Amino acid sequence: GVIPYYPSYSFEQFTKKDIPELWQEMLNTKNEMYAQWNSNIKETPITPINNIIEGGFINREVSLSPSGKKMAFHRVSADEKAKLVVYDLDTDENIVEIDSDDTSSISWIDEDTLLFSKLHGKIGSTYFWLYKYSISKRSLQRVKDSQRTLFVNSNNDDICSVRALTGQMIIEYNSNKIYSSPLLARVERPFCIEHEGKLSVYFIEKEPNKNEKLVLLKGKEKIVIHSSEGTIKDLDIHNNKLYFIDDKDKVFNIYQSELDGSNIEQITNFMSGAFDLDVNDNGIYLTYYTSDGFRIGVIDSRTKEANQKKYKVMELPIRDLPPVPLEKLKASSKESSYSPFKTLIPKFWIPSFAFVDKGFIAGGLTYGADALFRHQYFLSGAYDSRTKKPFISASYINQSFYPSYSIYATTDNIWWNEDEIIQDLMSGAGVSVPLGTHWSIGTGLTYHYRMMDFEQRRIKRSGLYGLIAYGDVSSTLSAISDPENGLSGFLKYSSFPKAMDSTYSEYQIDTNIRFYIPLGTSHHVIAVNNDLSYSYGDPYMFFLAGGEFSSLILGSKRYLMRGYPVSYFASRSMMVTNIEYRFPILTINSGHGLFPLFFKKIHGALISDNGFMGKDFKKNFHSGGIELRTDGYIVYHLPVTLRLGLYKGTQYKKGQFFAGISSIF
Repeated sequence: GVIPYYPSYSFEQFTKKDIPELWQEMLNTKNEMYAQWNSNIKETPITPINNIIEGGFINREVSLSPSGKKMAFHRVSADEKAKLVVYDLDTDENIVEIDSDDTSSISWIDEDTLLFSKLHGKIGSTYFWLYKYSISKRSLQRVKDSQRTLFVNSNNDDICSVRALTGQMIIEYNSNKIYSSPLLARVERPFCIEHEGKLSVYFIEKEPNKNEKLVLLKGKEKIVIHSSEGTIKDLDIHNNKLYFIDDKDKVFNIYQSELDGSNIEQITNFMSGAFDLDVNDNGIYLTYYTSDGFRIGVIDSRTKEANQKKYKVMELPIRDLPPVPLEKLKASSKESSYSPFKTLIPKFWIPSFAFVDKGFIAGGLTYGADALFRHQYFLSGAYDSRTKKPFISASYINQSFYPSYSIYATTDNIWWNEDEIIQDLMSGAGVSVPLGTHWSIGTGLTYHYRMMDFEQRRIKRSGLYGLIAYGDVSSTLSAISDPENGLSGFLKYSSFPKAMDSTYSEYQIDTNIRFYIPLGTSHHVIAVNNDLSYSYGDPYMFFLAGGEFSSLILGSKRYLMRGYPVSYFASRSMMVTNIEYRFPILTINSGHGLFPLFFKKIHGALISDNGFMGKDFKKNFHSGGIELRTDGYIVYHLPVTLRLGLYKGTQYKKGQFFAGISSIF
């Protein structure tokens, strides 16, 4: 119901104001609020924090070892991979750094062993798994059957955890389910205490349209010990006292109470807020926010100085808005089987346009997926003014099961001149199975029908393929090359025998290897892409190499020789190596007001493309060039890379120019 590429539409329907007006109102409200805060700060003592950890942009999930001599936390930095860090509080040194894209919870089994959740990509979906790490052995081991575990708290071998299911969350104690949340409720930060054979479980629970609660579970009895109109961030128990973080005064502060929730008192007074905590006899270790990012510090938990005065609760001005019918806010608790069909409508459409030799290609593409991304599809179509024929492509991926299934169908037009045009119809179906974290294998069926009117030929091939792939690449928040470290590749073998109704028997080997070498930490990167393909049998099947379309939105292609025209080379044996030295130029991170064009960075690349073709790859061609690139967003949400390039082939008289919004390897 929203006009494409007009984000203000829904805002104007509801508020009768467009985005710039709403933006200015927000600025006025913030200025008023912060002016009052500045006045309060002059009168109110702020809890002092002794900073421990420097560096990084986000340091969070602080967790102390049983002795209190070590501390583990998760660090996200702009210039390096995200890591789980183990820090020695006595020597002020990092003991261990473990690569971890995301971590939602960290706990200690003993002084040597960590237990933490780690984000793990799997066939287009992501899950948190539990991992054990031994500091002395430097060994990392995934805990069996721990997928979808978001939060964990351990005491020796006793493990208390929260696992996410579809529409519901459960608490487990030593792998036994002890609690199921209400439908669509969020459960966080479990803390299990066993005393005289009886188990008490503390946790945070948020139900739709209800206050957030601190809950105590005793056997089957569920007791609400604290209710907040704000957000409860974390909890801990130390010396028979309950500590938790709440923002009931609009700033996240730390509170202390008895284990039954009585005698609640605020023990900190922060300007920016606390976000997670761990308490021992030395104090309260916490993550807090500063203008430089999220830092880790410690405060003396025994002081009551911060309780003498508190911030005044700020009543923020809220504009009267049209009432929303109550029936739209009612949540249903009726359980039913998941159906993807209601959410499979296309999520966006993108027009595409490309200038080509003696013509143009114009069209568009769209994409759709259900709410859980079990089903995804791509549809695209374009018109070629030279051949007067369409390009059409459709693909579908099913990720409902452990393997991933896919089908596709596409048409393609190869144009050399008015008298030499080739039309291709290609289709296939395949299955891909992951092997661990980085490897996968796949197999499938393919069908290819080629029409060459200038030779009055019709050629078809049907066959099977097998594929093995590897991927272990990474990036950082401020990278110009995505990825900027690691290696990926695949090896594919295809067979098209006459026994499967192919015109000729043909066999094909196809490989790709990409690797990225960072030069220091300043985002200078050497990027290398290698494409190699070899076929034998059918004399009418070949690979094409050359430059790219000068396009608005079209992705880059394989066998890229940028110093030559599009599809300049055709060969049954082809190897192309692309080498780029990528370097940063300027960080912008700005746009003009709210105009829907935002620039992030400007960077460049020195390019060398090298092709080896023909029988035994004896013919070689080379080209070099330079590109200027900028990353940003158009219409507020769509990430794009604008590329401007000049290239020259060693065996082609004219230089080549490229301007377009497209991807690179």
